[in-house]
Amino acid sequence: MIEELGRVGTKIMIVLYKGKGRKYIAEILKEGDISPSSIYRSLSILADFGLIYYEYEYGRKFVVLTDPGKIVAEHLYKADLAIIEAKKTRLSQLKGDGR
Repeated sequence: MIEELGRVGTKIMIVLYKGKGRKYIAEILKEGDISPSSIYRSLSILADFGLIYYEYEYGRKFVVLTDPGKIVAEHLYKADLAIIEAKKTRLSQLKGDGR
């Protein structure tokens, strides 16, 4: 299933997690550096999996994490941080080794 989320779906989940589980689409596009042409397909997939739903408020369409979505988003966020840290560590090692 995770392959079906893709890069854009993963970015959406991480942006929503950082934003306390609720953002409107323009915020997701900006904060996730996502192109408008790719976001709607990914949102559809996330909704089909029950990871997000929509709320309408103040004339805006908000994307909200479901309870299962919050769990998935937290894991994706932590995995992203672990990868960033591993990359930093590896780059530091390479600089120290002189390779």
